[in-house]
Amino acid sequence: SARGPGGLGGQARAAIPEKPFFDATLMAMGPARDHAEEEGKWRVAAVLLAGVAPGAALQLAAYLSRKGDHVEAARVYALHAEKWPDDQSHCTALQNGAVELDLAKRGQEAAGRYRALGTEARCAQSSPDVAALALYRAGQLYLAARKRPEAREMFQAATEIQGVSTPDAKRRVAEARSEAKRLGAKAGRRQPQR
Repeated sequence: SARGPGGLGGQARAAIPEKPFFDATLMAMGPARDHAEEEGKWRVAAVLLAGVAPGAALQLAAYLSRKGDHVEAARVYALHAEKWPDDQSHCTALQNGAVELDLAKRGQEAAGRYRALGTEARCAQSSPDVAALALYRAGQLYLAARKRPEAREMFQAATEIQGVSTPDAKRRVAEARSEAKRLGAKAGRRQPQR
């Protein structure tokens, strides 16, 4: 799908425009950037050089994503979410970090990030459709990892999001309701040990 994993790709990955500050930060590193790039450390250095600028961290993460380094992009988005929880782009950082881990095929880590996004009260309030889709995707990923209790919890949580309005999100919530019901009795059971 052009929208990415779980229907969140196109919606989740907010466009972060290039800013001269980010380019200047990388250019200021000059030869040091080229040397450090071999070890991948210029990425961390760029964030440190950016100081306490949450926008610079988002720009770096978007840059890494465009370069195909989804794991590093997810790390920078996580840094943003942790370091600047009150930033206006906090929910975007959580969302994009989850999508990056999903693209990197890090299912359980992605599920945890989708869970964080979907259960963050202000994110669910500001964008209930995205929160419901995130919880639904977390449920899918937990189910794929054979973590049935966690999957059921995420599917159930998706059904409890108030204000879901888009057809896609409503459809996923209906699917989540069915999955939660299907997993209901089975989710708590443990496999007998042999």
